[in-house]
Amino acid sequence: MAQSIFDAINDNVLTAQASVKAAHADAALVLPARDERRVGAQRADEVVDLLATALGVDLWAPKVAQSAFLTADQIAHLDQGAGTYRPSEAMKRAVRNRDKHCRFPGCRRPARYCDLDHSIPFVKVGGKLVGPGTVYVNLGCLCRFHHQIKQLPGWHLEQDHGRFIWTTPTGMRFIVHPPGDEGDEEPADFPSYHPADDIPPY
Repeated sequence: MAQSIFDAINDNVLTAQASVKAAHADAALVLPARDERRVGAQRADEVVDLLATALGVDLWAPKVAQSAFLTADQIAHLDQGAGTYRPSEAMKRAVRNRDKHCRFPGCRRPARYCDLDHSIPFVKVGGKLVGPGTVYVNLGCLCRFHHQIKQLPGWHLEQDHGRFIWTTPTGMRFIVHPPGDEGDEEPADFPSYHPADDIPPY
């Protein structure tokens, strides 16, 4: 098996070299004899490309800092996979860095143990994306239990660029802000009200 993989990689490298030599020959350029060190480096590059493809890693993606703050360019790059249900590894890291824990009111289950939920469900009709899809401002960390709660009748979740607005079956609303880089700045008592009478429930 290992020999077969090596042969396949080597064939790709030698084919690429032959193609480059042919192109230069057409341009009347003279290339030096094959450099085995260069062939070895190309083999390594080929292995890296294969592993990146297998793991779903974008080697050219802008670096995602261990911070809740992303630039517009970083977000735009992450959002290129909007039409694919499964988030890229870079997207997962970015959302988990932002959320730090489950975004249900009061839940602190670490983001690494949470599902990445589409706030507005991912829907395609006839192969065409309906809604925002898999974009940075439509994903959030929910632990498995609260992910299931969200699916129950009467529950509703909106997201406003990282701010989560939960509505319960009784009409109460809970606004949950993303934690800051310096620690969890979310207030102990979440702003909430009942739309029928605007009287706080406690």
